[in-house]
Amino acid sequence: MLKVHSGSPVPRYQVFVLGDGEYVVQWTETSVQNVLTGRYQEYVLRDFGHRITDHELEQLKTSGVIEDYDQAYIWLYALPEDSRFGGLHTIQQTSNRVRAYYINTTLPADRLDELQERLSGLNLGDSFFACEHEGLIAVLAGDTMPFNSLKDAENAQRKLQSQLPDLLENAALAFVENETQFTGGDDDDEVIDLEALIASQTDTSVTQGKYVVIACRDDYERSTIMRLLRTMDMEVVGVDTAQKALHLLEEQAVDLLIMDVHLDDMHGWAMLGKFANSTMQSKRT
Repeated sequence: MLKVHSGSPVPRYQVFVLGDGEYVVQWTETSVQNVLTGRYQEYVLRDFGHRITDHELEQLKTSGVIEDYDQAYIWLYALPEDSRFGGLHTIQQTSNRVRAYYINTTLPADRLDELQERLSGLNLGDSFFACEHEGLIAVLAGDTMPFNSLKDAENAQRKLQSQLPDLLENAALAFVENETQFTGGDDDDEVIDLEALIASQTDTSVTQGKYVVIACRDDYERSTIMRLLRTMDMEVVGVDTAQKALHLLEEQAVDLLIMDVHLDDMHGWAMLGKFANSTMQSKRT
């Protein structure tokens, strides 16, 4: 069954605990926001305490601070009285920012030689590069550059923690943001209008008035899909059996059919076969 969240999802690595015990969400490289109070503050790497645990998240969920969490995301509630997380985006509203990732080992810089020696001993010296950053040790990709994607950084984190659990058990993901330019031609630089891009994703001119039939036996899933499609200005009809769906398909031309394969009265493929046969017979007559 689909679970619908009303809160705002943020990647789990962006929510962590500072050294003083504060729960924060990191929006930029140098700023965090207190999850409990909504207060912003400057952030440097040495302020990092530890990755947030499932136990801590469960306490925040029980207290009504967060809506939900899994291994990849945390859903933050927005408080209406001060719009604590209202209108915030994990990506800045400037189109010329690129985020790159590295691993914050939480180890002090004076252990750099030790870590480099251990990496070399495991033949990982060419795959990872350890360096000092803000008084702690950071691990980059083997080409001495940050990891290009979150997935690459997560894979590197898992590998290092499995190979060096005694040193890197508390290693956490971190990021840096760099300025860049998107070029629109050989000589002309073009900065993408983020507001226009967002508006283009909510344009319903293509979907408006399209007729959709949803055949789904689960009431909750059917109603959830119907609500979503209606926000796109579609005309949506939902039914719970194959026979009802066949009646609608034969009654009016359909632009989109969303079908549960395992319907109570008929398998979905059998329903499509009946509809195809009916269409063929109609064309012959």
